[in-house]
Amino acid sequence: MKQKSIETQILFWFLILTLLPLLVLIYQGHHCSTQAILETKNSQLKSILEWKEENFNKQINDIKHDLSLVSIMSLNKSNSTPMCHTMGCSCSPLLHLYETNKCYKGVGIYSLEGKLIEISGSNLPEQLPEKTINKILKEKYLLIQNKLNTLTVFSTLKNKKTNETTGFIAANIDLKKIFETLLKTTPNFGKTGRIFILSKDGLQLEYRDDKRLIEKNGKPLLKAILNEKEGAIFEKPLSGKEKFIGYRVLKKINSFVVITVDKSETLRWINILFKRSIITGVIVFVIVIFVAIKISKSLSEPLKDLERVSKEILEGNVKARIGRYETKEASAVADAFNAMIDKLTEQSKELAQKSSLAAIGELSSSIVHEMRNPLSSIKLNIKAVADKLKDDKTYSELLNITKTQVLRLETMLSELLNFGKPIELKKSRIKPVDLVEQALEIVSSEISKLEQKTFVISEIGENAYIYGDREHLLRALTNLIKNAAEANPKKGKVTIYIKEKKDKVIISVEDTGKGLSKAVKDMIFKPFFTTKETGTGLGLPIVKKIIEYHNGEIFAENREEGGAKFTIILEKASMEGKDE
Repeated sequence: MKQKSIETQILFWFLILTLLPLLVLIYQGHHCSTQAILETKNSQLKSILEWKEENFNKQINDIKHDLSLVSIMSLNKSNSTPMCHTMGCSCSPLLHLYETNKCYKGVGIYSLEGKLIEISGSNLPEQLPEKTINKILKEKYLLIQNKLNTLTVFSTLKNKKTNETTGFIAANIDLKKIFETLLKTTPNFGKTGRIFILSKDGLQLEYRDDKRLIEKNGKPLLKAILNEKEGAIFEKPLSGKEKFIGYRVLKKINSFVVITVDKSETLRWINILFKRSIITGVIVFVIVIFVAIKISKSLSEPLKDLERVSKEILEGNVKARIGRYETKEASAVADAFNAMIDKLTEQSKELAQKSSLAAIGELSSSIVHEMRNPLSSIKLNIKAVADKLKDDKTYSELLNITKTQVLRLETMLSELLNFGKPIELKKSRIKPVDLVEQALEIVSSEISKLEQKTFVISEIGENAYIYGDREHLLRALTNLIKNAAEANPKKGKVTIYIKEKKDKVIISVEDTGKGLSKAVKDMIFKPFFTTKETGTGLGLPIVKKIIEYHNGEIFAENREEGGAKFTIILEKASMEGKDE
């Protein structure tokens, strides 16, 4: 199966994870915005329709109220003085009502028999039909409409004392004046927003921008609203365009107030935003592709370099390494890979060194075994000669020097033999403070000869233990303490710190000598390296070997105040540890 490159996979998933949410976001944004606009427009149109209906009803109620006032004034006048029936008399309340309200074409008073006895204006019949008289008496108020042009309102006149009907008052209303006011006072709801008065026989009144109220065929509009719920805003095609339409019934005149708005205008800004969203989406898409290519290259480049360097190392170029990168993570991987190669190289060298040391160990064992017998013989012969020449100071001194050199040679052979042998540990739970104090007791005489002072600073708890071989750890500590004392000037100071940190015990041996040069610090734990005239170069390597056998660490550094510092880090023993 053909494997895909990481660049292709990153680019593919980047596009999927970016493009799908982007499309969903655009769709949901357009859908939700459209619904919000439609709900807002719906509420707006409903409010306008309700307001128009209330406004119309208020004007009709005002007319009824006017007629009631006129009837009261007329009755009061007729009770005090004979009622004036002269046409156009200035004392007539009918004339006052007619002249102060332009909606009235005529206002008149009829007798109980339906005969016109007083009138201001015109367009009122001289005699009311009996059918009309009966309806007025039954309903108190009667509205008679003549298409969409005029409306005649009748009301009864009653005697205030007897409450008997004495006649009728009538007003001929110019509906166009009311409709003009109704249609003119319309809040702005778009360029295509229109409001109409529509009769049930299909006559439509509309107030145009040129301040004219016109009549037109309203049957298409009437057909559009039939069977639709009153007050609801619905979508219907009208004049070749999709429109939002709503209506309210004007029950008093058996007509409708209708509002229409083009759907395209209502959703114009939504459509603009949708197009802009598409453009933005395309721009984002292009940016995402660019970023995806950039990221895929930045991720694949370290892997390609890793492959290249690995092949170079396999071919024998162990010095090949990965360079630094711009990104933190890639640099961390490069550093980790380089550190791993460095560690493997170092371990390879150590393994080669251990192999050579093992060979040295085998060789040294046979050499030490072969040399010990001659050395023993030499020691016995020196002792015998020394006994013979004990009175000769010159020869006695020479024999003592020879004896010292033989002992040194014997010590070197022992250290060489110990260094080549594997260590066998007999572990037990040991208190670090007790271990340090015991080590100081062992080297106390040598410390005194060197005129050194020792200090132990313990910052460790009573229940802190280490788990190790006491004898080998004592050997390591005594070696470090003696080295510190020898590195010091006369009347110097050796300080031993004992600390604990989480699950570790830290023992530091510090001196006040000259410190360590960089060359010495790099080589100090190497076998057979020494700065002493009489040293074997195996003391510190043996110390390191003992500590590492205990799964610990040892390192050397210089103190800021001057002098050297050797630090041992060992694992803290568990509470239930037992002796071996």
